Amino acid sequence: MAAFIFNLIFTLITLISNLISFTVFRLISLFLVLVIQSFKTSGQAVQGVLEQLGGVIKWLFDLILELALNNIWSLVQYVLELAWELAWDSAETTGSALRELASKTREAIGGMMESDPEIMSGLWEMVGSVGGGIWSNCADAVKHVLENA
Repeated sequence: MAAFIFNLIFTLITLISNLISFTVFRLISLFLVLVIQSFKTSGQAVQGVLEQLGGVIKWLFDLILELALNNIWSLVQYVLELAWELAWDSAETTGSALRELASKTREAIGGMMESDPEIMSGLWEMVGSVGGGIWSNCADAVKHVLENA
């Protein structure tokens, strides 16, 4: 019974991830085809506007990138300082808790694999199916862009 429930959950996760990846990749490919086809019809009349727009986009990208890097650096610095304080203050407590958690997890996984190997089989099947679905949807989107651009 537990294997059936887990397999049902794995199937639902696979279905949802495939739908999401298909939708995202399809929308991106449709947008790219639309942009490419609009550039084909506009011709030289739009070239000057596009060059100016490209300059503005480059400037905005540089500005956003600089701000993002500064914020990321500040965040990393803060996180490292916080991690150092936490590690220094609670190293012994964390170590004993992790040892106990690892022991209980090892026992639980071992028991689950011994009692019902179908659950682990279903888990690995779901992981493979999700990865294959994402790859397939990405390849379909690229093919769509190449065929329609």
